[in-house]
Amino acid sequence: SGTDHPPVVLVTGASTGIGLELVRRLAQGQWTVIATARQISLQRFCEAGLFENPSLLIRPLDVTQVAERETLMSEIEERFGALDALVNNAGIIGFDGALEPKPEAFRRLMETNLFSVYELSIQATPHLDTHSAIIPGDQKQDPVINPLAPQSPGLGHTQGVRLDRLR
Repeated sequence: SGTDHPPVVLVTGASTGIGLELVRRLAQGQWTVIATARQISLQRFCEAGLFENPSLLIRPLDVTQVAERETLMSEIEERFGALDALVNNAGIIGFDGALEPKPEAFRRLMETNLFSVYELSIQATPHLDTHSAIIPGDQKQDPVINPLAPQSPGLGHTQGVRLDRLR
C-alpha cells in the first residue's frame, strides 16, 4: 500500500470456515489482516488459537450495520491510510430449514448476503490503495475469488482478490 507496513486485507465473516482459514493463512504471510465477525462470534478466534498481534487485528462487525462498517473503515483509514484487499466472506445460510421461508427470513438473507456485500464494497472503494490487490473481476484473464464478477451468472459488477497475491 505504499507505506512501511505490509499490505492490509479486510476479511468479513472470519470467525469460522473459509474466512477463518483464510485469516490463518494470510496472517502467517506478508499481510496485515483485519479479521471481523459479529460481536457474539469474536470468542471463536481465541478458540481457534488466533489472537491479536501486529499482523492480526480482530474487530467486531455486523456487515448489516452501517455504523459498524463506517467505524471500521475510519479505523483502517486512520491506522493504515489505505486498504489493499477486501474479502466479503460474511453471510448467512438458508432459512433455518423452512421449506417455505417467511418474508422476514428472506429479507435478512438478502440484507446480509447481497446488500451488505454491495454496500461494504462501495464504502471500501475510496480506501483502496491504487496499487491494491483488488482488480476488476475478469475470470477469463485472472484467477479471482469473486462470485459476483460480471462474468458470473446473475449479479453484476464488483471486484475480486487475485489469488496469486494471497500466496
